[in-house]
Formats: sequence, structure tokens, C-alpha cells
Amino acid sequence: MPPRRRLPQPSKRAKPTSDPTNPAYTPTTYSEALDAGVLVEEKGEKFRWSDPVRARRWYEKAEGLYGNAIGMGGATWDAGYNRARILYIIATSFHLPPRSLIILRQSLALYATALETAAAPLRQIDAGFNLAVGLAQLADWQEEGLENVGPEEVQSLRERALTLLMDVARAQEAYLAEHEEEEGDEGDVAAAGSVDGSEDENDETTTYEEHVPTPSALVETLFEIIDIATSIWATLPKLDSLPSHITPQAIDDLLQRSMQIATASNDTSMAGSVHVKRLDVALMLAKITGIELLLDDVRNVWQTATTKESPIDDEIRIACADALVTASMDLAHRASDAQAAWQHLGFATQVATASLSMPPPLTVSPLASASTLLDLTTLSLRRALISLRFPNFTTSKANGKQLLANAQVYANRALKDLGWTTLMSEPVNTVAGGASRTLSIGVPSSTSATSLPPITGWDKESLGRTTVLTLLRIFYHQSTLPSDTEVVATAQKKAETLLTRLQALRRTESQERWIARRDIQRYIETLEDDEGVLPQAEAQFWRDFVERLES
Repeated sequence: MPPRRRLPQPSKRAKPTSDPTNPAYTPTTYSEALDAGVLVEEKGEKFRWSDPVRARRWYEKAEGLYGNAIGMGGATWDAGYNRARILYIIATSFHLPPRSLIILRQSLALYATALETAAAPLRQIDAGFNLAVGLAQLADWQEEGLENVGPEEVQSLRERALTLLMDVARAQEAYLAEHEEEEGDEGDVAAAGSVDGSEDENDETTTYEEHVPTPSALVETLFEIIDIATSIWATLPKLDSLPSHITPQAIDDLLQRSMQIATASNDTSMAGSVHVKRLDVALMLAKITGIELLLDDVRNVWQTATTKESPIDDEIRIACADALVTASMDLAHRASDAQAAWQHLGFATQVATASLSMPPPLTVSPLASASTLLDLTTLSLRRALISLRFPNFTTSKANGKQLLANAQVYANRALKDLGWTTLMSEPVNTVAGGASRTLSIGVPSSTSATSLPPITGWDKESLGRTTVLTLLRIFYHQSTLPSDTEVVATAQKKAETLLTRLQALRRTESQERWIARRDIQRYIETLEDDEGVLPQAEAQFWRDFVERLES
């Protein structure tokens, strides 16, 4: 996101007459309200990951201060832009549907106004990019079924976002070309002060600093275009009727352009990002066209990323691992023989394990570790289930019990990472691959059995719900193991305990936090997209579970 807009020179800023963090603080001028909003927002950023309850309180106060600034008149563009930005953060980080969608739409309306009223080209770039990102986010949420709309509306949002991003990319390209001579080979430059020559630097109403386009910002825009285009691909049965600007060839051209920018900037990390993005696109094409990715190509990407001489940083390496795990799981699903599927899943497990051992950079999502643990959960589960597709594959049968135990450990570790210890089936005091000496049904005694951690957005909530349902699926398959009455009985007991806890949460948590029928339907749809139609017995298990959950 572009930086917050505030007065560029401290000497020009109206100093708050009292502490903006004081609950009784009331600004008296536009500039005072705007600067107070920025200061309070910085408080929110400070606590965003460590204390979400406190962070949300500061963000909401900042949003109110920006609203006060708008009401006071003056250069209201800056206050409206900042308010749009804050509302986007609040919607995506501190609320769940349906409230999050309402707040997101408020943000989009303010961004649209900012785009319409932006007098300077760089302001148009900022507002256009953020409006497009918000539209794409809304489309993704709608596609997940968080709002009852048809596919036509989702498509319309994405097409609008694409149009905006293409305008942004053209404007960024033009700016970089215009300033190439004066900037030389400096590459990315920091966000500068007021650079719009139309503004008088001595004007007391000047309240903004521009976000100067850089090569990395342009590549970020191109990546957003690619992501939205491939999202549109995924909704189509064939790719023979695409608009010319999002055909596979057009997207390949964008990837090539991104690599040219990375090469010209001598930015190896950016080049690594392009490689990862290319793999994402290839995977999507493989899913749609049925043309398999080549295993050697997938492995070569990983080997390139993990050699000692590799210039790729850990952030890109982790993203690469995520893409490779997804690609390998897809290859396993398409494999025509059991041994190939086993090898693909084994390779993916190695990659995910290596990714988990990397120290996460500050720029990586705090959900990355839990997401990788869920990948490892899924990989162990799928390896155990290969024998369902290939009954004569003895390797899967022989290791099935241990693989399911490993999957349970990974799932519990993911829930612990997310703070969802309420729904863990046992403390995570064992290493995947080794059997636990003691089984503890439920959760550690220090954990409340009837509460979840504070809301920190749909991404985390969705990851938590998916992990819980995957844990339940593990129990189901453990309960079907032949000739192992102890494991079967334990799995059945754990499934009952988990059901009881989910029912208890319906009494202690607001409805937006319930794991409900729609979540299970969404989970099954994803399973069937990735693995094919569920066996009849498992499908019946899920139907029975939903009925009991809602009873």
C-alpha cells in the first residue's frame, strides 16, 4: 500500500493542542485532525501483530480522526485517501463477514472518490492501484461464498480491477521512462516529498507527499494484473475466448516484461519473484488445460532457489516453496500410477519441511508458518490415502497409520500457531514421525475450552477453520483403519470431543465465528477440486457431521 499522506514538513504541521492518544482529545483544525490520525494510526501499526485488540482500537480511532478532518473541509483529498486506507485495513484485519464486506465497500467508495478527484498523476496512480486491489479482494471474498452473488458480479469486479491496473501500469511506465535520464541507474527511490510541480511548496494547505513509482512498484502492479487474470482463467472451462489482454500469451508477455525490469534493476530478489509467479501461472494453465507440468521443471526451480550461491532471499524462497508444494500436489493428483503420486507428495513434503525451517523475514505474512503446517498436514493425509486410489500400493498401506498420526501432529501445531488451542486434539509435545507416549484428549489445562483468539481478519479465520476440518478428516480416516481397534476408538473419541467443542463455541462466540454448514460445503468443494469426488462413505460422514453440529 502507498504511504499515509501527511504534511511533508514538520514545521508546517499544526501541532495537536493535546495528546491525540487521549480519549478526550478533539482536533480543532483540518491539519491537526489529519496529523493526529497519522500519529494514532502509527500506534495501530505498532501493535498490529502483537496485540490485535489494542491495534484495532487505535486504527478505529485513526479512522474517526480522518473523518473529523473531512468534516472540517480544507484539503480533504488527503483525509479521504487515508480514511479509505484505514477502512481497508480494518475490514481485512479486524472483521469477519458480513461486517468486513460492508467496511470494505466503504473503503472502495472513498478510493473511487479519491481517483475521481485526484488532480496530480501520482495521486491517480496511488488511488487507482488501491481501488483495484480492494475490488480484487471483494471479488475473492464473493467467490468464496462470503456474499450471495452470482459469478457475473465477481467477473465484473475483476474486469474493473484489471482496467484500473492497466491504467496504473501505463502511468508508472511513463513516469519511469520520463525520469530515466535524471534518475540514472539508481533503481528504486524512496518515497519523496511533494513532487507535483502544480503545488506551491510554500502553500500552507499542501498536505501530502507523493508515492513515486519505482521499478519494483511497477512489477507489483504487473503481478496484480497476472493474479487477477489467472483468477478469471480458473472460472472458465476453456481459454479459447479470453479478451486479448489476458490470454496466456499476454500474461507471458507481462512475465517477460517483469523479468526485464528485474534484470535492468539488477534486483535478484525481484527476479526470483518473477520465477515464482511464472510457476504459479504454469500451474493454473496445467489445471485448466490438462497439460501436466514437468516434474524436472518443478524441481529445478527449487534447486535454483536453495543452492548456497542463490541470490534469492528467504521471503522469495518461502513463496517459491509454497508454489512448488501446490504444483507437486497437483502433479500427484494427476499421476497415473501410485509410485509417481507417492514421489510427488514426498518431494512436496521435503520442500514444505525445508520452508518451515527457514527463519521467516519480517516481510513474510505471520500466517506463513501455520499455512505451511497445514500443507504438511494435507501432504501426510494424502500420502496415507493413496491406497484408496491404488488399492495394490502396499507402501501407502504400510505407512498409513504413521502418516495419519503425523498429519494430526502437524494440524495441532498449526492450530497452536494460530492461537486456536481450544480446538487442538492434544498438546504439541511430539515430533511428526514419532508416536506420542501419552494421548491427551482435548487441550492443555491452561487453555480455555470455550473461546477463540481475537479476530484478525478472514485470512486467519479461514486458515483456522480449514485446519480444524482437516483435523476432523484425519480422525475420520483413522476411524476406518482396519485391524487397529485402539486407534479407531481413540479417533472416534477425539472426533466427538472436537464436535463438542465446536458446539460449545456456538454458545460463547458470536455467530460470525461459528464453523457452520457453509464452511464445510466450501471445504468439501475444495477437496473435490483437488482430489476428485469424495468416496460415498466420507461424503456421508460430512453430511452426518453437519446435522449433528447444527442440532
